[in-house]
Amino acid sequence: MKKVLLITFLLGFIFKSCQSKREIQSSKNLEIEEYITEMMNNHSIPGLAVAVIKDNSIIHKGFYGTKNLTTNEAISNKTVFKVFSLTKTIVATSMFKLIEEGKISLKDSLSMHFDGLPEKWQYVTIGNLLSHSSGLPDIHQLIKELEDDSIKDKEFIELLYNDEMEFATNNQWRYNQTNYILLKMLIEKISNSKFETYILNHQFKKTKSENVFFSAGSNVNIANQATYYDYKREKAVFEIKKEFSGDKNHPLAGINLTLDEYIIWNQRLDNDEHISEKTKMAMWTPFKFKESNRHFLYGWDVYTVNGFDSFGFSGGGVSGFRKFVDRNLTIIVLTTGYKNYPVQDIMIDHIAGIIDTSLFNEQTVLTEQVIGEYFLSNTTRDLKYIIEKVKQDNPKSNLEEIFKSIGYTLFFQLDRKEDAIDLFKANVTEYPKSYDTYGSLGYLYFLTEQYDLARNNYVKALELNPENSYSQRRIKEIDLILKNN
Repeated sequence: MKKVLLITFLLGFIFKSCQSKREIQSSKNLEIEEYITEMMNNHSIPGLAVAVIKDNSIIHKGFYGTKNLTTNEAISNKTVFKVFSLTKTIVATSMFKLIEEGKISLKDSLSMHFDGLPEKWQYVTIGNLLSHSSGLPDIHQLIKELEDDSIKDKEFIELLYNDEMEFATNNQWRYNQTNYILLKMLIEKISNSKFETYILNHQFKKTKSENVFFSAGSNVNIANQATYYDYKREKAVFEIKKEFSGDKNHPLAGINLTLDEYIIWNQRLDNDEHISEKTKMAMWTPFKFKESNRHFLYGWDVYTVNGFDSFGFSGGGVSGFRKFVDRNLTIIVLTTGYKNYPVQDIMIDHIAGIIDTSLFNEQTVLTEQVIGEYFLSNTTRDLKYIIEKVKQDNPKSNLEEIFKSIGYTLFFQLDRKEDAIDLFKANVTEYPKSYDTYGSLGYLYFLTEQYDLARNNYVKALELNPENSYSQRRIKEIDLILKNN
């Protein structure tokens, strides 16, 4: 009798525990749904798909909005998303498979695999390509200008041979598309197969599928493919994103897949089917730059939330993939555009905080508030008002890094250079003892060729931090430019 009672008690306890977990997860899913709806409304996101994988189980998967504003077709599990530069993480994983097989090494120089390279190119390694520390001239503008797939990759790369290196190899990080054209050439040479065939075979276990394929252009009419949009502020309308669709872009931003296909790829990564655990850890090791504190891995970026590192990347300002390895959590966010601000990374951080309280970050919530004040107001507000408003609501918060992040996004992704400079000027006024605020403003002045203003800000940054070697180098560079003008 006692055994029966004990078994009954244990079964009841297990049932209640399972029921409680289901209720908690149901509550979290509802919170995620409400949050996604809010973000889609605030930023006029046309279409979106989200997956959350926790402890190797899909705990949330959702499809929202429309894949085409003209036809109003709904986003679904059949919708194919262009993941843009998230392609690079998959290419990097393929490279580490070749490393695992002993066919190449991170330390291999380009001269070991290619003949006829300029002298300074010969010492660039595969590790430099993956970590964007090569310093090679960037081919990105040529890809836009030529739009010609009849030119072979080698001939295309040769067009850069007479260009100056952007910086000394290993010294710093700079995002560079040339690196991945060369990685494509390496994969084809070592595998003796087409780049696209190799990636699809080894990463997706298929060569032809409606659910995963290469197509770099977002204006190509393909069944079930989501349509991507740019918001034109001067016209106040969404327009279809126009991009070159040639093969040259395939290693840079060419993978298209459904959310389900992406989930399967991630499961294979978690199960060590792509590469071993040891090889993954090597891939997720920070590269040591000689003159930069930038944290970047081999083909992957690293994002830190509450002391927890997550590995991933974002693409086109619309897609994000992140693995919180220590928390056994993966979040995928795929969107088709936005009106105000690219929010895929912010959404990932916020959803992570909903799922796992140890990842809840007040800075993420504050960033959303600042973006809301800056972008979503129906009236014209100056920056001083915005800063004072947010500070009043959050008196203990430091907004310096938030405004710096928003400013760089305005400058580099949204092409709102004057707004970015104004934001950084306000940041300097608010945080006059921070050498980094002056250095950041100096950098934007430098990029817009306002060299006197750039120099003044770098000098101020150096006064606040005499050990700031970066500002020292920039001042010397500016002095040389001014001398030659």
